[in-house]
Amino acid sequence: MDPITIGLAIAGAKKLLETATDIKDIAGSIEQLFSHTDSAEKNKGAAKQNEGDTSIASVVTDVLTEKNNATKLRNLEIDIDNKFGLGTWAAIKTERQLRLDAAEVDKVKAAKRKRAKEKASDEFYKKCFYWLGEFVKFMAILALAGGAGYIIYINRCIEGTC
Repeated sequence: MDPITIGLAIAGAKKLLETATDIKDIAGSIEQLFSHTDSAEKNKGAAKQNEGDTSIASVVTDVLTEKNNATKLRNLEIDIDNKFGLGTWAAIKTERQLRLDAAEVDKVKAAKRKRAKEKASDEFYKKCFYWLGEFVKFMAILALAGGAGYIIYINRCIEGTC
Protein backbone atom coordinates (compact mmCIF):
# COMPACT_ATOMS: atom_id res chain seq x y z
CA MET A 1 0.00 0.00 0.00
CA ASP A 2 1.21 3.47 -0.68
CA PRO A 3 1.45 6.07 2.09
CA ILE A 4 -1.37 8.10 0.55
CA THR A 5 -3.82 5.25 1.15
CA ILE A 6 -2.75 5.06 4.78
CA GLY A 7 -3.25 8.82 5.11
CA LEU A 8 -6.75 8.52 3.66
CA ALA A 9 -7.57 5.70 6.08
CA ILE A 10 -6.38 7.83 9.01
CA ALA A 11 -8.41 10.80 7.79
CA GLY A 12 -11.50 8.61 7.38
CA ALA A 13 -11.15 7.19 10.89
CA LYS A 14 -10.68 10.68 12.32
CA LYS A 15 -13.76 11.97 10.49
CA LEU A 16 -15.87 9.07 11.77
CA LEU A 17 -14.49 9.64 15.28
CA GLU A 18 -16.04 13.11 15.36
CA THR A 19 -19.57 11.71 15.06
CA ALA A 20 -19.05 8.37 16.83
CA THR A 21 -20.83 7.65 20.07
CA ASP A 22 -19.20 4.26 20.56
CA ILE A 23 -15.89 2.77 19.45
CA LYS A 24 -17.89 0.22 17.47
CA ASP A 25 -18.98 3.04 15.17
CA ILE A 26 -15.45 3.48 13.83
CA ALA A 27 -14.31 -0.16 14.07
CA GLY A 28 -14.45 -0.70 10.30
CA SER A 29 -12.36 2.39 9.67
CA ILE A 30 -9.77 1.33 12.24
CA GLU A 31 -9.66 -2.15 10.71
CA GLN A 32 -9.04 -0.61 7.30
CA LEU A 33 -6.28 1.52 8.79
CA PHE A 34 -4.62 -1.53 10.39
CA SER A 35 -4.83 -3.56 7.19
CA HIS A 36 -3.31 -0.74 5.11
CA THR A 37 -0.56 -0.24 7.68
CA ASP A 38 0.23 -3.98 7.80
CA SER A 39 0.31 -4.18 4.01
CA ALA A 40 2.65 -1.19 3.87
CA GLU A 41 4.98 -2.80 6.43
CA LYS A 42 5.09 -6.07 4.50
CA ASN A 43 5.72 -4.34 1.17
CA LYS A 44 8.19 -1.77 2.52
CA GLY A 45 11.32 -3.92 2.15
CA ALA A 46 10.35 -5.24 -1.27
CA ALA A 47 9.45 -1.76 -2.52
CA LYS A 48 12.85 -0.37 -1.55
CA GLN A 49 14.65 -3.17 -3.37
CA ASN A 50 12.55 -2.79 -6.52
CA GLU A 51 12.35 0.99 -6.44
CA GLY A 52 13.70 2.43 -9.66
CA ASP A 53 12.96 6.06 -8.87
CA THR A 54 15.87 7.45 -6.87
CA SER A 55 15.23 11.14 -7.52
CA ILE A 56 15.45 13.46 -4.56
CA ALA A 57 11.88 14.64 -5.12
CA SER A 58 10.56 11.09 -4.85
CA VAL A 59 12.60 10.37 -1.73
CA VAL A 60 11.52 13.62 -0.05
CA THR A 61 7.87 12.98 -0.90
CA ASP A 62 8.00 9.43 0.50
CA VAL A 63 9.75 10.44 3.72
CA LEU A 64 7.50 13.44 4.36
CA THR A 65 4.35 11.47 3.63
CA GLU A 66 5.46 8.72 6.01
CA LYS A 67 6.25 11.23 8.78
CA ASN A 68 2.94 13.04 8.14
CA ASN A 69 1.07 9.75 8.42
CA ALA A 70 2.88 8.92 11.67
CA THR A 71 1.85 12.30 13.10
CA LYS A 72 -1.76 11.84 11.97
CA LEU A 73 -1.80 8.36 13.52
CA ARG A 74 -0.50 9.71 16.84
CA ASN A 75 -3.19 12.40 16.74
CA LEU A 76 -5.85 9.77 16.04
CA GLU A 77 -4.58 7.71 18.99
CA ILE A 78 -4.82 10.77 21.25
CA ASP A 79 -8.31 11.61 19.98
CA ILE A 80 -9.55 8.06 20.61
CA ASP A 81 -8.04 8.05 24.10
CA ASN A 82 -9.61 11.45 24.83
CA LYS A 83 -13.06 10.42 23.59
CA PHE A 84 -13.27 6.87 24.98
CA GLY A 85 -10.88 6.93 27.92
CA LEU A 86 -7.16 6.74 28.47
CA GLY A 87 -5.63 3.52 27.21
CA THR A 88 -8.36 2.68 24.70
CA TRP A 89 -6.00 2.77 21.72
CA ALA A 90 -3.40 0.66 23.58
CA ALA A 91 -6.13 -1.83 24.52
CA ILE A 92 -7.29 -2.00 20.89
CA LYS A 93 -3.76 -2.64 19.64
CA THR A 94 -3.07 -5.23 22.37
CA GLU A 95 -6.32 -7.10 21.76
CA ARG A 96 -5.76 -7.05 18.00
CA GLN A 97 -2.27 -8.47 18.42
CA LEU A 98 -3.60 -11.19 20.74
CA ARG A 99 -6.24 -12.14 18.18
CA LEU A 100 -3.71 -12.13 15.33
CA ASP A 101 -1.44 -14.40 17.38
CA ALA A 102 -4.36 -16.70 18.18
CA ALA A 103 -5.31 -16.81 14.51
CA GLU A 104 -1.74 -17.73 13.60
CA VAL A 105 -1.71 -20.49 16.22
CA ASP A 106 -5.05 -21.76 14.90
CA LYS A 107 -3.68 -21.74 11.37
CA VAL A 108 -0.67 -23.81 12.46
CA LYS A 109 -2.91 -26.24 14.35
CA ALA A 110 -5.22 -26.56 11.34
CA ALA A 111 -2.24 -27.32 9.10
CA LYS A 112 -1.05 -29.99 11.54
CA ARG A 113 -4.54 -31.53 11.69
CA LYS A 114 -4.73 -31.52 7.90
CA ARG A 115 -1.33 -33.24 7.61
CA ALA A 116 -2.35 -35.82 10.23
CA LYS A 117 -5.63 -36.46 8.41
CA GLU A 118 -3.83 -36.84 5.07
CA LYS A 119 -1.33 -39.23 6.68
CA ALA A 120 -4.15 -41.30 8.19
CA SER A 121 -5.91 -41.34 4.83
CA ASP A 122 -2.74 -42.44 3.06
CA GLU A 123 -2.23 -45.22 5.60
CA PHE A 124 -5.84 -46.35 5.15
CA TYR A 125 -5.48 -46.53 1.36
CA LYS A 126 -2.16 -48.35 1.67
CA LYS A 127 -3.86 -50.97 3.88
CA CYS A 128 -6.76 -51.24 1.45
CA PHE A 129 -4.45 -51.75 -1.53
CA TYR A 130 -2.36 -54.26 0.44
CA TRP A 131 -5.39 -56.37 1.34
CA LEU A 132 -6.81 -55.99 -2.16
CA GLY A 133 -3.52 -57.38 -3.50
CA GLU A 134 -3.67 -60.24 -1.02
CA PHE A 135 -7.23 -60.99 -2.09
CA VAL A 136 -6.19 -61.02 -5.75
CA LYS A 137 -3.35 -63.43 -4.87
CA PHE A 138 -5.78 -65.68 -3.01
CA MET A 139 -8.20 -65.66 -5.94
CA ALA A 140 -5.31 -66.50 -8.30
CA ILE A 141 -4.32 -69.46 -6.14
CA LEU A 142 -7.93 -70.65 -6.03
CA ALA A 143 -8.20 -70.28 -9.82
CA LEU A 144 -4.96 -72.22 -10.37
CA ALA A 145 -6.03 -74.92 -7.92
CA GLY A 146 -9.48 -75.10 -9.53
CA GLY A 147 -7.88 -75.24 -13.00
CA ALA A 148 -5.54 -78.01 -11.90
CA GLY A 149 -8.44 -79.88 -10.32
CA TYR A 150 -10.49 -79.49 -13.51
CA ILE A 151 -7.63 -80.79 -15.67
CA ILE A 152 -7.24 -83.76 -13.36
CA TYR A 153 -10.98 -84.31 -13.39
CA ILE A 154 -11.30 -84.31 -17.21
CA ASN A 155 -8.29 -86.61 -17.55
CA ARG A 156 -9.49 -89.11 -14.98
CA CYS A 157 -9.64 -92.72 -15.75
CA ILE A 158 -13.18 -93.64 -16.76
CA GLU A 159 -12.48 -96.97 -18.40
CA GLY A 160 -10.71 -99.96 -17.07
CA THR A 161 -7.33 -99.28 -18.67
CA CYS A 162 -5.72 -95.94 -18.07
